[in-house]
Amino acid sequence: MKLTLSRTSFLDALVPAARIVPGRSPKPILQNVLIAATPERTEVLATNLEIAGRFTVEGAQCDATRQLCLSVGRLIAILKTADDDVVTIDVPETPEDAHATVFFGRSKFKLVTAAA
Repeated sequence: MKLTLSRTSFLDALVPAARIVPGRSPKPILQNVLIAATPERTEVLATNLEIAGRFTVEGAQCDATRQLCLSVGRLIAILKTADDDVVTIDVPETPEDAHATVFFGRSKFKLVTAAA
């Protein structure tokens, strides 16, 4: 799956989702956000088991339907360093590859994904 989106619109969805995600949790999966991408819409979902939030990323383009869990803290830290407004997230099609690669400008970051 290849997901292309605007850095600012992605951050506009991630920042409120990060407020929901607990900083420390006995369940590490709760420190992640679920990115649900389809060719029609891309959403960021977060929960702390008491509150849940669903945020739409405007202007995202995706070539397949896929869901992935990424660490919201690491993702925001990476996006804040971006010098380009166009961000691409590439996820291999094979389930054995549990990573996503974030590209912008000449930068490339590989993040571990959790099972979605």
